[in-house]
Amino acid sequence: DDILLKSSIVNALEEPAIQLLPEIKQIKQKMYDLGLDIVQMSGSGSTVFALDVNKAKLKKVLKYFEDLDYVCELTKIIK
Repeated sequence: DDILLKSSIVNALEEPAIQLLPEIKQIKQKMYDLGLDIVQMSGSGSTVFALDVNKAKLKKVLKYFEDLDYVCELTKIIK
């Protein structure tokens, strides 16, 4: 259930990290703008990640950020 998952992923460190590095918020917003629904900052801000079952959409977002020289990885969740 994507709605439940999206509402249950919380990171209390996100707002303080964004205060220090506003680019985190910009990256997350661009990921939403590119069509991803579940976007989150990990831990204390070392990465921003997204969850989606649409591999083509993920590859589109990956290419966008790679073209901006971000380090990106497309991974698979093992069930």
